[in-house]
Amino acid sequence: MNCLTKYDAARAALEKAHTVDEVKDIRDKAEALRVYAKQAADVDMQNWAAEIRIRAERRAGVLLKEMPKQHGARGAGKKVESPRATPLSELGITKTQSSKWQRLADAPVSEFESKLRGIMGTGKELTTTAMLKAITPVKETEIDCLDELLKRLSPLLPVGADGQPRLAELIEQAKAEYRHLDLTKSRAVVNMLDEISKHFAASARAVENRIQVARVA
Repeated sequence: MNCLTKYDAARAALEKAHTVDEVKDIRDKAEALRVYAKQAADVDMQNWAAEIRIRAERRAGVLLKEMPKQHGARGAGKKVESPRATPLSELGITKTQSSKWQRLADAPVSEFESKLRGIMGTGKELTTTAMLKAITPVKETEIDCLDELLKRLSPLLPVGADGQPRLAELIEQAKAEYRHLDLTKSRAVVNMLDEISKHFAASARAVENRIQVARVA
């Protein structure tokens, strides 16, 4: 069975699936095949497996939106479940996956198809995160936050983004004038730089971890 035949069969199975369990099974099999194809450097199989996975996630999102929700009891602090409500844990779905898949389901069909083809047409790896970014405009506040962060971090670099030394220049001047340094202030500077370096190193690791998670999502 060649890739096209497998693709058509998977699409047909997805159309016939009417429960979250059925759709998730198709999604999981497509993801397993995508991973195998990537390891085998089979680009064609990897692409269609990724597409089936994304379509299955969107279909699962539609079904999840139609399912009865769990509601908290007013004032009791406990969950009250309707007889038909099924916890995500029983479906083998995390809250993060549920949220992402329902966001995929919110996109109009025409936009979903256009963005899907657009990503595949660029030769980039098709992922859930890439699709969500394509169908969800970045909020202006998020853009402003990143721009502001870059602007504020730049002066802390040995050489700023504009090529001009900032903090590094002051440190070099301070080291050159060690004979005239106030020992109390000097120790305070050392302690502050040490604390800042530890904080920034931890922040860098946290951001890198989020990036790695986003890449595989």
